[in-house]
Amino acid sequence: MNRLFRLVRYWIHRHLHPVNERTLCSQSLLERELDWAYYARYGEHPNLQNPTTFNEKMQWLKIHDAIPLKTICADKLAVRPYVAQRVGEEVLPQVFREWERAEDVSFQGLPSSFVLKANHGSGMMSMVRDAANANMQATHEACAQWLDTDFALTMLERWYSDIPRRVFAEELLDDIEWEYQVWCFNGKARYVGAMHDPHGSNEKQFFTPDWERQPFVSSLPILEGDIERPKNLDTLLDYSERLAADFAFVRVDWYSCTQGLRFSELTFTPAGGFVQWTPREYDAKLGALLKLPKVD
Repeated sequence: MNRLFRLVRYWIHRHLHPVNERTLCSQSLLERELDWAYYARYGEHPNLQNPTTFNEKMQWLKIHDAIPLKTICADKLAVRPYVAQRVGEEVLPQVFREWERAEDVSFQGLPSSFVLKANHGSGMMSMVRDAANANMQATHEACAQWLDTDFALTMLERWYSDIPRRVFAEELLDDIEWEYQVWCFNGKARYVGAMHDPHGSNEKQFFTPDWERQPFVSSLPILEGDIERPKNLDTLLDYSERLAADFAFVRVDWYSCTQGLRFSELTFTPAGGFVQWTPREYDAKLGALLKLPKVD
């Protein structure tokens, strides 16, 4: 059965049997849905009892490690005090305003350019370049759609469900030079993914903490050419490990700007735990790095 057919079959399954809060609260139902989703992508069933690969362990963490701290740290607003306490508030982009209701969103008194985001998921954002001439009807419609989305149901990441949903206006970082993704396993930074144009070409290279280039990539094309070791690499690794200390796995995402590092987000299951590793063997190699927490 080819991948396209499996994905269509899975889409039909999700349409006929939509997931809901009951799915997230039942271990057996959650395991069933994760098995469906995994098989649709890879053509094999995950070992959820004794996982070994990175992607299998991400599914296991969805089932057994939806700890309350993940809900706080997946919330783009609630995570800010956590970051400030661990590494300092100077790494946080400025938040200008936040709203609970889409119809209340107003750009009056805001800078002419900023980023409009939802706090409870991924991909719900819009860059505002000219606030005075923005289409507010379209803005309100987009915000209403964001606030109506339970992002937990998208990739079955339970910690998103309990986030109080907000829309907020955040500082637009126009001087981004690089985006760095620090992959932390059991509190230790093991790899750094580097992207030169995070909102554009989305190509990536992986490096060790000693800045040795690696022969694999995750879910994106490989970024060709040499990449200079960041001048702030030691700080990048130190800050990331401070933020990762309480988690079995987390990817700590940063923007490197002309004025220094700026925090982006904490990602607990990259690509929803369905990473396309190239070469595929690195799914097992990175999985071997992760020691799963004990469960009762």
